[in-house]
Amino acid sequence: MQNRIVLHYLDRNILKGSTIYFSPDESWFRFTNKGTDETSIVDFSKLKGIFFVRDFVGVPEYGERYYIVLHD
Repeated sequence: MQNRIVLHYLDRNILKGSTIYFSPDESWFRFTNKGTDETSIVDFSKLKGIFFVRDFVGVPEYGERYYIVLHD
């Protein structure tokens, strides 16, 4: 089964694509980029987060909310 995923890297890059074999017990996994169809090996140590998604459309009307907390 092919899993759709979105990768968030520590350097703030974001890639969308898929993986067939994913195991958190390993230190890497194979990733196929959605835009280029290139397959590469991804090292977990370079990632901030991995998100498993149903599709890549998202919610266009969603807006991030940022709060500024001021301290005395």
